[in-house]
Amino acid sequence: MKIEALAIQGFGKWSQFSLNNLKNWQVIAGPNEAGKSTLNAFILGVLFGFPSKAKGRNLYEPVDGSRYGGSLTVSIAKQHYKITRLDRTSSQLTVENLDNHSQIENPSAWLENQLGKMSVSEYQAIYSFDLLALEKIKKLSAQDLERLLLNLGTGQGEGWFQYAQQLDRQANQKYTVSTTGRRPINRALNAYQQDEQALQSLAGQVADFVNQEQQIQQKKDQLQAQRLDLQKQEEGLNQLSQAQKQYGLYQEAQQIQQKHLQVTVKPIDQQDYQQAQKLSLEIEALQTSINQLNQEQSQASAPPTLSATEAQQVYQMADTVQRISYLKLSLSETKAELAQIQAKFEGRIPTPLQAHERSLLIDYNKMLGITLGLNGAIILGLILHFPIWLMVLLVAGAIWQDYRCFNRYQQRQQLLARYQPLLPAAILAEQDQLQNAQRQQAQILTQTSELGQLQNELRPTIESLLAKVGIITYQEELPVLYQRLKEQAHLTQDILQGHLSDMASQQLTLLTNYQERLAALNQEIAAIFSRYQVANMANLMQGLAQYQNYQRYQQRYQDIQGQIDQEQLQVILHNIKDENSLNNQLQRGQAEVKNLTAAVQQGQKELAQLEANYQAGVTSDQYLALQQNLASQQSELTEGLIDYLSQKLSSQWIEQVLTENSAHRFPRMQAIAQEYFSQMTLDAYQQISFTSGELLVINATGQRLPIYQLSMGTKEQLYLALRLAMVKVLEDVVDLPILIDDALVNFDPQRRQQMLSLLQKLAQTHQIIYWTSQSDGDVLNSLTLG
Repeated sequence: MKIEALAIQGFGKWSQFSLNNLKNWQVIAGPNEAGKSTLNAFILGVLFGFPSKAKGRNLYEPVDGSRYGGSLTVSIAKQHYKITRLDRTSSQLTVENLDNHSQIENPSAWLENQLGKMSVSEYQAIYSFDLLALEKIKKLSAQDLERLLLNLGTGQGEGWFQYAQQLDRQANQKYTVSTTGRRPINRALNAYQQDEQALQSLAGQVADFVNQEQQIQQKKDQLQAQRLDLQKQEEGLNQLSQAQKQYGLYQEAQQIQQKHLQVTVKPIDQQDYQQAQKLSLEIEALQTSINQLNQEQSQASAPPTLSATEAQQVYQMADTVQRISYLKLSLSETKAELAQIQAKFEGRIPTPLQAHERSLLIDYNKMLGITLGLNGAIILGLILHFPIWLMVLLVAGAIWQDYRCFNRYQQRQQLLARYQPLLPAAILAEQDQLQNAQRQQAQILTQTSELGQLQNELRPTIESLLAKVGIITYQEELPVLYQRLKEQAHLTQDILQGHLSDMASQQLTLLTNYQERLAALNQEIAAIFSRYQVANMANLMQGLAQYQNYQRYQQRYQDIQGQIDQEQLQVILHNIKDENSLNNQLQRGQAEVKNLTAAVQQGQKELAQLEANYQAGVTSDQYLALQQNLASQQSELTEGLIDYLSQKLSSQWIEQVLTENSAHRFPRMQAIAQEYFSQMTLDAYQQISFTSGELLVINATGQRLPIYQLSMGTKEQLYLALRLAMVKVLEDVVDLPILIDDALVNFDPQRRQQMLSLLQKLAQTHQIIYWTSQSDGDVLNSLTLG
């Protein structure tokens, strides 16, 4: 990969900035604060991603508010690509093939493959170095420097090497093999040995103490076994309780299916039923009117008229008749509303919930949760050895809560039966309607009583006056009779005679209209009866009631199926013969739990007595205090030694792995590094040797020198030679640009010139971008910033 150009939209101090025609050997010069390191960070950000969080790092937010990011133009295998990465958070990456102007699909995976699947830290460990890396060399001991050089072949050896050093230092701060060491673990060992000797001096005085200790341990082991058995039995009892619930639901579902769902009921549309009911009432009214007209025509004659007093009496009845009409209409509407509410229940409309009944539905699950929590606390207490007084309180509380929960469960079941088939949520939702229904029922009683009283008072008078004028009544509604009587009240004998013929004609026309309307209504209602294959309105009403009951049972059946765990049910049906067998198992399980609970409680009492005797039997308070202190010291000492060994062994393991990995790759690097090292040192050193885990260099006279005997400048040259050799070794796998940020600033002119010559030679096969704040004379391909 070669970087040919870069374009920055916004990154640190750079905005709308670009560099083009970058060479294989590209020097970018500029004074401090000119933005050289910012360009270096920009290239790494486009290739590997911009930093998403600060964590003490420079985020390079654009100074002038430009959009964050930019692009690199690179050449790979004679193809040219433009890699664009914009925005620091929710970064957007695109890759365009500039030769055919196509977009690369899945640009992240494509770029990862071109980078050899390296992370940014791995890339920096191999292809990027700066002055800071060389400064670290000066601070290392000779042994640590040798380790670092040997582990360069692992790619990230430097980071792992530093981590191993940190672990080793932390371990050495905790313990030393010196007998006079004053480090934490050394002091703890001395204190433990002193207390152990003091404890042994008192051992002969406490023979009974040891025997009691053994008895206590045996009792604890026995009690632990009983607790485990109790836990197992309680788990089995809980499973049986769940099985009983599932089996009860299963039986209820079977009964519903056998009694109510065996035969499919033909559905009846509620709207069709209401329409038929309306038609039936209208047909009945029309038939009554037709009969009345026929009768009036057959008896048509000039009827007698009412006297003025009787007419006045008729007009005084108007308010009472209007009240009767209102009461009838109100009763009809109220009964229709009650009928709709009644259709939701199997029996009578239930009474509304009282406050304590509402609490049964709302708070039952909370009470059940408290009950389970108390029982769980008892189990936890048995496992964790809670104090006896706390266990007694928990058991007493659990028994009281279990009794309350069982009592509430029975009351809740009775309540659900009263509202069958509604579920608790539906019951609560229906309370407003039930309150209204209760008021409506009381209203019906009051209005019915008032209506009956008014009709009983008024009907005899109206019928008597109608009879006087020759009108025969046929148990018509009182308002209808009154209307007819009112019509007679203002008629005289002459008027009646004049209208008699007109009335006969009108009656005939009206009778014809009634008969035509009656025929149409009969045809319409017959179509409804035919649709549902019934003979009359009573049969249709019966069919609707059957269908509504079928729907309620079907819904209840589906609700039950949703509550049943089918896998668990199959196991229950396979293992249990009938409900009695299940109840017997449940009773036996409850008895076993009760016996085991009593045994555990008795064991706790016996253990408490043994421990009391054990405490009273100790002959020396000093012995007990020393024993407790020794146990604490032993625990702390064990933890400290485990921590020390973990850090010490981890450090050694990391160094061993790094050395083995480096040794595997080092021979391939050795020949290349020797050539580079010889050129840097003007042939003062000819070879680099790696023998038995030790790194040596051989000078022009054949002398073999270890690393610690080299000057600091020579150490830096050896480090750079190995880094560059690593790049050369990896070129068959991945070819990436080398980024050098002012790493040669502390080199003397001669060493600097040798290093630049080597880098220019290496640039024949690898692109090298070299940032510097110094003037390098006539160095080729140099750009100057700022």
